[in-house]
Amino acid sequence: MTLLGSEHSLLIRSKFRSVLQLRLQQRRTQEQLANQGIIPH
Repeated sequence: MTLLGSEHSLLIRSKFRSVLQLRLQQRRTQEQLANQGIIPH
């Protein structure tokens, strides 16, 4: 595997991970709002 290819896969992996974390955070805040009764489930 070339250095460029491994760097590219690392970039994709980190981007994918950040997207997953964002999604998790959004879901967590929605659950908190729902628990507080601000938005319906």
